[in-house]
Amino acid sequence: TAFGREHSRDYRTAAARRELELKPFRELTTYLETQAIPRQEFVETGIEIVQINPVELLEGFAVALSGEPLRTEVVPAYKKARKKLMRQEPGTADAELARDLKRYVDDAITMTRDGADDIDAGRAFFFDFGDKPEALLTRLEATQRAIAAEVSAQVEAFDTVGTL
Repeated sequence: TAFGREHSRDYRTAAARRELELKPFRELTTYLETQAIPRQEFVETGIEIVQINPVELLEGFAVALSGEPLRTEVVPAYKKARKKLMRQEPGTADAELARDLKRYVDDAITMTRDGADDIDAGRAFFFDFGDKPEALLTRLEATQRAIAAEVSAQVEAFDTVGTL
């Protein structure tokens, strides 16, 4: 009640300590919202990109006699993935990985378009990404482990502050 808030020493003491008590929680929440979660979303987007399988996208087409299935099925999948990647805001630690993922997607789109042109011209075409997907996936998994370790450290620090 208003009388209790005004006359209770315990209430006034608790109200004064409230901000101090909530500070570690707010710091953890801010860290998660501004750093850990956006980085994790970036990593998940990167994994989705690397796991795009053009052959699976073309499963409904027995043999591609024209480049049209590549243009209508594969290129849009990579464009959608690139658009999602560009909406991400990677941290400075992830800037190089973000550039490499964008380059990978751009190269995949170019390869697919060129392959569609090759098929239209009667030449054979096969997707060849080399070791790029595996290398990117390894880097993404390492980033994921780093994020998990950072979050664990932050939670542990929060837990330690909460028990003092």
